[in-house]
Amino acid sequence: DNLTVYGTPNYYVQKLFSNNRGTHVLSMLQENQPLSGQQGFYGSASLDKPSGEIILKLVNTGGLAIDRTFTLQTLGRVVSGASLTMLQHSSPNATNTIDNPRTVVPVDREITLKGKKVTVSLPAYSFSVIRIKLK
Repeated sequence: DNLTVYGTPNYYVQKLFSNNRGTHVLSMLQENQPLSGQQGFYGSASLDKPSGEIILKLVNTGGLAIDRTFTLQTLGRVVSGASLTMLQHSSPNATNTIDNPRTVVPVDREITLKGKKVTVSLPAYSFSVIRIKLK
């Protein structure tokens, strides 16, 4: 069908990365080690100076959900609400098709911070972007 267009999961991942790059890389550590695949969990952090936001990118490649709490090490204050965009499916092989073009699509929601702590539940096989506004 040459009249139908839909995004693939790979397209959405690339779009989320390109729209949430930030201008300055920040460190993101767990037990003083970079988040580089421990138990299938990856993470990166950046600051976007023009928007005044910290951007967290989180990937859970494992088959089980994980809960994480991050403490922001910033001199400034943060707004108590943050935006979360999540791309997730229970099957790592799920894809979009002409008949089912929305099987795997990003979902946006708001999350609440407690002070400078960000607590998030990351489902299995998920990619999440959190944008936290600085005051």
